[in-house]
Amino acid sequence: MNCEWRRKSECVALTKKSGVYPRCSRHGRDLSASAHRTRPLARLRDLAAHILGLFPRWGFNIHVVCVWDFAVFGRGTPAPIDAPKKLVVRGLYQYTRNPMYLGVLTIILGWAVLYKAPRLVLYALCVGLSFQCFIVFYEEPHLQRAFGSSYEEYRARVRRWLPRW
Repeated sequence: MNCEWRRKSECVALTKKSGVYPRCSRHGRDLSASAHRTRPLARLRDLAAHILGLFPRWGFNIHVVCVWDFAVFGRGTPAPIDAPKKLVVRGLYQYTRNPMYLGVLTIILGWAVLYKAPRLVLYALCVGLSFQCFIVFYEEPHLQRAFGSSYEEYRARVRRWLPRW
């Protein structure tokens, strides 16, 4: 199969569709299945991209689980106008006090890696700093007033950001 007259994308699509994997004479690429096996760095790069591509999904799942815990067990929402009536200390909250914020930061950092965008890393740092200020100056004092000693015990047992290993 000769693809000299075709564009590169057409050549790759045609070979995948037909099941024939020739050497592309125009672009000089070996399109055979064995060509990928002979390049371990390419396989490693593909694996790393696949794993890093999961970060935004993991962050989204973390966020959804936390909203579920707030609604079902805390009898409220993450919004301060309808805050949970009960202190949520189960699920991901038994490992870190702020898993929802960590989920959002995981999403942003996953995008930064996927799109190779250093500006998104800077954005994640700004968002993380904003979260820290909000937590320290508003959320923790509010939770202390709302839940009293049970929040103090929880605070002594569970770290703010990273879980204890």
